[in-house]
Amino acid sequence: MGLSPALGLFHASATRRRAREILHTVFHLPGFRPGQEEVVSAALGGRDVIALFPTGAGKSLCYQLPALMLSGPTLVVSPLIALMRDQVSHLEQLGIPALCLDSLQDSAAQQDSLARIRQGWPRLIYVSPERLQSPAFQRAMLVCPPSAVVVDEAHCVAQWGDSFRPAYAEIGGFLQKLPVRPVVLAMTATADGRMRAQIAASLGMRHPKTVTLPILRPNLRYTLCTTLNTTAWIQDYVRAHAGVKGLVFCATRKRCETLAARLAALTGEDGAPIRAAYYHAGLEREERLRIQEAFQAGEYDVLAVTSAFGMGVDIPDVRYTVHDSLPRSMLDLAQQTGRAGRDGQRSECVLLLSPPQLEWRRHQLSRQRFEAKKDHQERLRLWKDWHEERRVLEALLSGRCIASEISGCFGRREAPCGVCSACARRASSGWLAGKSPIAPVPDLYHMDDIALRRWALSWERKALAHNLGVPQSRVLDADSLLRSARMGRLAGDPPLPQAKASLERLLGAMRTAR
Repeated sequence: MGLSPALGLFHASATRRRAREILHTVFHLPGFRPGQEEVVSAALGGRDVIALFPTGAGKSLCYQLPALMLSGPTLVVSPLIALMRDQVSHLEQLGIPALCLDSLQDSAAQQDSLARIRQGWPRLIYVSPERLQSPAFQRAMLVCPPSAVVVDEAHCVAQWGDSFRPAYAEIGGFLQKLPVRPVVLAMTATADGRMRAQIAASLGMRHPKTVTLPILRPNLRYTLCTTLNTTAWIQDYVRAHAGVKGLVFCATRKRCETLAARLAALTGEDGAPIRAAYYHAGLEREERLRIQEAFQAGEYDVLAVTSAFGMGVDIPDVRYTVHDSLPRSMLDLAQQTGRAGRDGQRSECVLLLSPPQLEWRRHQLSRQRFEAKKDHQERLRLWKDWHEERRVLEALLSGRCIASEISGCFGRREAPCGVCSACARRASSGWLAGKSPIAPVPDLYHMDDIALRRWALSWERKALAHNLGVPQSRVLDADSLLRSARMGRLAGDPPLPQAKASLERLLGAMRTAR
């Protein structure tokens, strides 16, 4: 028989008082941060929770505190050994029984940890998602089943690509094998509505409560830059920011390697060599961990990385991120730029938009459509992927605040940030002009080479007029060749390298015309 409403309210009030007491006496904190008490109360009330907290918002307390009040242990599934060990070390300093069971331990240490779990000693148990498939670990969980299971970096349940961990997709099956269904908490920094639904379905969550904090930090400045030569632009930027940590996100593993080699050949403005390396999913796990730890320790200035970098990583002093090519979705944009400025200090998030890069992407989409012409499901997947990419282009070319556009994709309406390149454009151009789109969104999925080149020409003329501070008509009239010989060559169908060279010559002539 359930509690009466009056008894239920009394019980909830007593639980909240006890939680606040533990917050003060065990964790030595004066009060909860925004969102924390809401997650703690839901978990202690037996309700599943999806918590979308940016890094630094205090996600760990949301499950560490309830772990001291629940009857059984709390199992924390986390993707990174270094972070698990840091958490356990912190809990031990607070006098809280906790252990980490990981692949770097020898057999004796692992057997000792399993024995402690069977005895019911730890309040918190940290494991990787792969550990859940171990028969020995499953037997220990049957002896001492968890009261709560926490899935950290929960977006990995639904995210594919280089950063996907197949074991995350098996967590739901593990939960079904437990003798008593635990409370499930899914923790992540970014997940849109569709991804939240996928997380809930995969983990078998029951009417989860969603607690969302703003995903963007006010110390991040978003800037859209255009260039014909992304390599040269990035080299200049990295040289000017030598001595501080930065990440350059690349679309392919090969690009990571070649760009890192270019950067490593540079010297900074003070003459010191640029310390650069690359990181992608093709590297062995031990090598990825070595590079990551060396970067965190300050042994590298910059890493050229794919989307594989960042899962479970908390490096506070990354001062900038640069996207060599645009992210493939708003979720990627939020996650990857969110690697910068986690210590609250001002940091830059630069997004490069390059006509040659767009043309490369257009050719790639055309080839993929041709290869999938008889596979309806694959063509549907390609179209959905392009729809996600188009949303990124729309956000950046709309002329509206970039930070607000990102927040809007995650269901939050935010006022313009006032510092991104779109807000700066509005301030310099006047309110009405600043609200106009920067350029129409190119439909890379359907347009041909000629249409894309014409789009690039039109946009570059407009950007040049803005940069020179003159009317667009004046730039167009400055050199009659813009409408004749050079434009005629561009309207033809040369191979891609020739098209790029023609565009560079054209823009060179435009930049000298005043």
